[in-house]
Amino acid sequence: MNFIQTVVVVLVCSFALAACTKFTDCGSKQGKIVSIKVPGCDTGPCILKKGTNVSFEMDFTANNAIKSATTKIYAFLGPIKVPFSPSDTNACHFMSCPIAKGGKAVFKQNLPVRSSYPSVTVKVQWNLVSDSGTITCFQLDAKIQD
Repeated sequence: MNFIQTVVVVLVCSFALAACTKFTDCGSKQGKIVSIKVPGCDTGPCILKKGTNVSFEMDFTANNAIKSATTKIYAFLGPIKVPFSPSDTNACHFMSCPIAKGGKAVFKQNLPVRSSYPSVTVKVQWNLVSDSGTITCFQLDAKIQD
């Protein structure tokens, strides 16, 4: 590989890494999270603008075969864990199911940030769960604002 090709590869990889959002794994068991992407958010808190839809994307590898999964989302307001119920909790509507053991998957879901939500800073926890337990779990800091 010549010098110019090396520079191009380094730049492409740098831009790809910059697109990933900082997160904390909070107990993934049946999957290994590779990356989380929230557009416009490299580091927390992610700004969630009221009256918009926010895209959450997670790339992961399945540690076990996954036939079906559901989404469970929570917001932590300080020590208080508040469940958030999206209109569709069937995770297979937002990724390809089934997933073979060792298979790679991309989960992508848009969530509405309603105008009625208070302007607060929260920790968002997102779980994908199967009949046999937690597939993946991640947390990220977010700020809901006008």
